[in-house]
Amino acid sequence: LGFVTVASTIETPLYELYMMAPPGIAVVSSCLNVRMVTAEAIDDAWQAVAAASREVAAYHLDHLIISGAPLAYSRGSGADRQLIALVEAACGVTTTFELTASIDALRYLGTTRIGIASPFGNASNERIRSFFEAEGFEVSAVNGLGYDANPDITRLPLEAVYDIARSVHRRAPDVEAIYIACPRWPVAPMIEPLESDLGVPIVTSVQSALWAALRALERAIAITANQA
Repeated sequence: LGFVTVASTIETPLYELYMMAPPGIAVVSSCLNVRMVTAEAIDDAWQAVAAASREVAAYHLDHLIISGAPLAYSRGSGADRQLIALVEAACGVTTTFELTASIDALRYLGTTRIGIASPFGNASNERIRSFFEAEGFEVSAVNGLGYDANPDITRLPLEAVYDIARSVHRRAPDVEAIYIACPRWPVAPMIEPLESDLGVPIVTSVQSALWAALRALERAIAITANQA
């Protein structure tokens, strides 16, 4: 798998990819150097994503993941699909975009009424809300921790994601699922405890991106087997 992130480093999402991936998966990674989520930084990342994808694709990928929901939600509805088309045309590798994968996962689970937990401040959270609402979801609650700098988000403790997800559920106990935005903060070890405690599915960025990538690989293997 290839993995291109908007961030300037890749430690947390790469760790969680290997934590959740089945044996035999290797990840080739690259970064787009966004340290702080700002409009200018995200525009620069959009311009750089095609070149980064071509570089990673040179390492003989079977599938590519692009990570960085701000690339899409900062541009509005449909931007995720535009990004996938841009990257696939640039590098010739089938591509999963993190935010699209999360939306697909929520639909796969049959959910329409969701809560959103994030490490971000209000401006980013409202853009995320608008994006999901444009995709047809009812967003009952959005809670964030007020961070927009990746170095700060990376250092958040596991308890932070647990507490903010629980606060979303307290505000909207009738949600059918909770989406936890951003692959930058540690999340994976809290998925099962939260699902057990809250009784609803938890969909996270790295989790859903890996799920979508593995499904794409399974389809590719099936097609190859049928052709043989």
